[in-house]
Amino acid sequence: MARRYVYLVEDDTSLRTLVAKVLRGLPRVEVREYDRAEDALHDFATHLPVLIVADLGLQGMSGVEFIARSRQWFSKIPVLVITGCRSRFESQLRDLPGVEIWEKPFQILDLRQRVNDLLATQVAERTKAFIPFGVLDYLQLASLGGQDLVLKVSLGDGRSATMEIVGGDIWDCHLGVLKGIEALGEALEHEAAGIDLVPLTRPPGERRIKDSTAQVLLELAVAQDTARAARQEELVR
Repeated sequence: MARRYVYLVEDDTSLRTLVAKVLRGLPRVEVREYDRAEDALHDFATHLPVLIVADLGLQGMSGVEFIARSRQWFSKIPVLVITGCRSRFESQLRDLPGVEIWEKPFQILDLRQRVNDLLATQVAERTKAFIPFGVLDYLQLASLGGQDLVLKVSLGDGRSATMEIVGGDIWDCHLGVLKGIEALGEALEHEAAGIDLVPLTRPPGERRIKDSTAQVLLELAVAQDTARAARQEELVR
């Protein structure tokens, strides 16, 4: 069964080691430890977390900024904040709804139980294959991290799409006989039933999609909105 990545972002080595050890006892959980938020954010594209446990007073990027940037991409990720300086970040935390605050010192086993409960809720809410996020989310994360990946997407109608990503940009897409931007637009119109991330280990093929990921997704969104508006107009007539 699929592993579930839990990100633990804490610069106190002894506390991070203890929490990680306890959380690793949960079924199918792989804890990824970080002392810097920047490193955690970079790994989103290849090891997407289903839950985040993070300190606030980190070196470099603060925990508040890390959570905010994570939520820009994936608003549904559960976040548990472990902090000994809540008052220092109180005003900023108001802009991060849905974040649970655990003030230090806390009971490690209580935190473990809460993580287990949240993961169990995620499983109960999904009747399909475990897909924490959609295709757009993965594409945006790959762009953010400048990743080289192959995204293999099983669509709900039984078809499969393959998206090649180089340096964070969508290089090409194949869906049946469709290729390039036409294949990508068709794939994004349908719900994904399964998503696999595979490292790109060979030289990329022909680049059929020339623009940046942000530009491509913006243009596709505009085209889709225009098409929907046209269909609605036809129905009114």
